[in-house]
Amino acid sequence: MGMRPEEYWAAGDSPNGVAFASAARLRIIGISGIHAPEALAQAERVESSMPEISLHKLQDWFAQ
Repeated sequence: MGMRPEEYWAAGDSPNGVAFASAARLRIIGISGIHAPEALAQAERVESSMPEISLHKLQDWFAQ
């Protein structure tokens, strides 16, 4: 596709999912619905649920 891994993002709600996305060098948003935010420490951002993540937030976060 012509994009680097860092140009993609993944949402993960488990420590293993976040670890796999991190190993793939993706940018990660952790969803702490089941696991404590600390368990998702490899994520760049942690939110409490998917509805808390808007397109506007994604654009702001990943423009950085």
